[in-house]
Amino acid sequence: MLAIFRLYPDAYVKYEFINRGDTSFPEGFAEQLKEEIARMTSLAMTKQEKAFITERCYFFDPAFIDFLEGYRYNPDEVQVLQAGDRIKIEIEGYWFRTVLWEVPLMAIISELYFKMMGVEPQDIRVRATEKAKALAGMKADYSDFGTRRRFSYDVHDQVVGCLKEHSGPYFKGTSNVYLAMNIIQHR
Repeated sequence: MLAIFRLYPDAYVKYEFINRGDTSFPEGFAEQLKEEIARMTSLAMTKQEKAFITERCYFFDPAFIDFLEGYRYNPDEVQVLQAGDRIKIEIEGYWFRTVLWEVPLMAIISELYFKMMGVEPQDIRVRATEKAKALAGMKADYSDFGTRRRFSYDVHDQVVGCLKEHSGPYFKGTSNVYLAMNIIQHR
């Protein structure tokens, strides 16, 4: 995003969700998704998060960090339609703004799908611990990039916690800045 912010501030884009898994979405999914998207307008960087970003992302200049602090999601940038069990999602606007929709929107789609389908997580801590120990046993350095397709925030938080707890120095971190901040602050 920083590169887009600096190099392409006038780039106006339009992109769409691609259903690579050919998932059938339940009736009413689009309406529920629109409600979740509308709730994103209340999200704002906290002082604690700003301090964390300023310290850990020293390569971000103050103007960019101030932009992030003032950023608010605009639901008008996202269009959601449903026809039968298919959804169509388009995002349109200035690239430096709309790029921030990708990860949380994908997480919301995944989480909402599991919720509406009534799927319950199974053996999360056991499976994550087994995976962490196996990777540590191989001395494999790895990181978590699971936000986009997570079951839920709570499950993701548990998984990252297990990876951290059971992998020793081989778990290098997570791409989820909020979870990373929590890991570092609770060492």
